[in-house]
Amino acid sequence: MVQKKWCTATSSSPAGNHRRPRPFGSGTLSEMRYVLGVDSSTQSCKSKCETSTRGASSRRARRGIRPLPRPISEQDPVTWWSALVAACAALSQEVRAGVGAISVAGQQHGLVLLGADGSPVRAAKLWNDTTSVPQADAMVAALGAEQWAELTGSRPVAAFTITKLAWVAEHEPGVVAALRW
Repeated sequence: MVQKKWCTATSSSPAGNHRRPRPFGSGTLSEMRYVLGVDSSTQSCKSKCETSTRGASSRRARRGIRPLPRPISEQDPVTWWSALVAACAALSQEVRAGVGAISVAGQQHGLVLLGADGSPVRAAKLWNDTTSVPQADAMVAALGAEQWAELTGSRPVAAFTITKLAWVAEHEPGVVAALRW
């Protein structure tokens, strides 16, 4: 039987800082006993390990993320990574070494703007941020709701990422200038 080595994941931030090896999937294929489920949301990052066979017990870890008051809903994307690393670190070494598959569920759409070095240049505007209502209204007024619906299947609302980008362009032009395109 061929034994396949799995690569080692690292817990580095999106910008490449804080590198620490994590032995996810570092064993052979036959040693993979767990499936890691990750739910990254605006409220917390939860990880849950299940064995690869039915009826086995699970191991859970959770790390909270603090949101801002409405109508602003922004978070530093680095906190999502930190929350994931912390939630997974709460799992035992034996469990982390036995992970053979990872499934990730994420939050709804949000605007994460990256600079030339690949790191966020500002806090992410989340799907439930409603500060871009004026930009959404302006987009609909400029093209018409029917034209938007015909071209894209819907019309812009404040929850959509395009309106959030328009808000940033209007209120923070220096941030847009710093983006990596």
